[in-house]
Amino acid sequence: MSYQLLELSQSAAVAQTDIDYFEDHPLPSILGAKPWSSMRVNEGSNLAAYTKYEYFLKKPPSLMSNVQTFLNVVPANANPELMHKAFGVSAPCITSIHDVLSQLEEFSYVAIFPFYNHVDQILKCIRRMTALKKLFVKLCPEPESTVLDDEIKDAEGHFDINDPWNEMSVAYTLVAHTVRYLGIEGRLECLIVDDFKVEAVREAIVSTVSGVLVDPWLYDEHGGWNKGVIAVTANGDTSGTL
Repeated sequence: MSYQLLELSQSAAVAQTDIDYFEDHPLPSILGAKPWSSMRVNEGSNLAAYTKYEYFLKKPPSLMSNVQTFLNVVPANANPELMHKAFGVSAPCITSIHDVLSQLEEFSYVAIFPFYNHVDQILKCIRRMTALKKLFVKLCPEPESTVLDDEIKDAEGHFDINDPWNEMSVAYTLVAHTVRYLGIEGRLECLIVDDFKVEAVREAIVSTVSGVLVDPWLYDEHGGWNKGVIAVTANGDTSGTL
């Protein structure tokens, strides 16, 4: 995919409200224009980068990674005066981004075989989404896709087939730890792993994620993990309930 995709959604009630414009106030950024409740980011395929020497040192273009870089230097409890001093005219935009992330209830991240260190940057940004209730992750191409075979053919031997799969495996370990963190420090209740559809990696992904997401997280056998409680019956048996 030559382009990256950013999709923002809002509740029906919020959609009816107008955006306030003031003559003495700059136009709001798209992120700060509405109190968005859902965000979907599709960063496309990273496969071409695997043909490069020391590919893991490359930094793919990424909105979320750049957002994390900016927010990482924002002082704790920064007031408007400090923000303006640090970022000048960009301060309102950065403040809007921070507010948006803290209000999101659903987030979807799609990227085809991203490097695990890049996923780590994305997850640091996701950890700021303390109101998040549902996280959707997809790191592999569709089962019927030929994108991997096509890239191998185009690379003419300059491609180790193991590299993207190894990166994906480590990435899901990081995803699981972030989900566990947000289940404790935030409101996260649900993780959906779309790559459950890929039979070749299904067992490995389930094993990796379930190894981190223990009680009170429950696996639904279909690529979803839900935060619930363990109910104890009268005879001492336990069963998962949501």
